[in-house]
Amino acid sequence: MITSTANEKVKFVKKLHDKKNRDAENLFIAEGVNILSDLKEGFSVKEIFATDKTADIAENLAKKYGACTTLVSESVMKVLADTVSPSGILAVIEIPLSKPEGENAVVLDGVQDSGNVGTIIRTAVGAGFSDVYLVDSADAFSPKTVRASMGAVLRANVIKARAEELEDYLKEYDKVAMDMGGDDVFSYRPKRKVAVIVGNEAHGLSDFARKFSDVTLSIPMQGGQESLNVAVAAGIAMYVINHNSNI
Repeated sequence: MITSTANEKVKFVKKLHDKKNRDAENLFIAEGVNILSDLKEGFSVKEIFATDKTADIAENLAKKYGACTTLVSESVMKVLADTVSPSGILAVIEIPLSKPEGENAVVLDGVQDSGNVGTIIRTAVGAGFSDVYLVDSADAFSPKTVRASMGAVLRANVIKARAEELEDYLKEYDKVAMDMGGDDVFSYRPKRKVAVIVGNEAHGLSDFARKFSDVTLSIPMQGGQESLNVAVAAGIAMYVINHNSNI
């Protein structure tokens, strides 16, 4: 059992809290039994860290994913984890090289809040939007995003892309930009696969996204509201479009 925060493994895992180190090592941290219980094929679990209380669960997960297990003290787990009250189990996982699966997609165009990114990914998985494109957006594999997604990032197909790459990725899609002043999303009837595009929390869609989109849709507002949180708007749009695709 590791009991010292000066241990080299502990130092290495702690480094993965920072994006530059996640990118350099191509690894990220996922914490919690629920999040780790059902990974999508393609994710490679390198090591699972657990306390005495979660040792049995860790061993079962390690067998499932072909990973090794390392026991640590409660004090060390508090250093490894990103949460105030750690669950007692976390894993170091390789960031997969995702490729488009070709179903409905959502494009995050400059979404900067990790909580919003995680929530949109979670909703996309639930709404059947299998491909999630991140353009100049917050890191999908930061601890906060992974938590906000409730582990959905481990079941989604997350693709980090440059804006100009979207033209090839989405050439067979109807590109639907969500913005104020657009047509009513509830009246929209898609004729083929759809890519929903949502923009930055403060500034909205980029100029590229506005020009790139085929149609602009909006969500009708009442009560004097002008707009919704980007994650809420994305969720409504995805579920409405998914529903209207089957009418």
